[in-house]
Amino acid sequence: MCGGVTAYTALKRSEVRPGQWVVLPGAGGGLGHFAVQYAKAMGMRVIAIDGGEEKRKLCKDLGAEEFIDFTQVCRADDADVNSKLKAGRLKISPLR
Repeated sequence: MCGGVTAYTALKRSEVRPGQWVVLPGAGGGLGHFAVQYAKAMGMRVIAIDGGEEKRKLCKDLGAEEFIDFTQVCRADDADVNSKLKAGRLKISPLR
């Protein structure tokens, strides 16, 4: 239960609104899988970050729209993410 409360509180404090993107590192892990589900229930669009095909499947099954596999792509110059940022389709908000 504590893990769910932690993920929920972080999402509420992020000030990300329904329809906006939220990026969740470790999305296929213990807290991350809660965060994916809460974010979807709150109307957020989820970009999940984790490693491996099992984590990709889990995150997608839980509702993540995008998945970044850090074992395959670990660069700050990822063209797809950068093009979405430049087009204003991604908003990066720090957690408070």
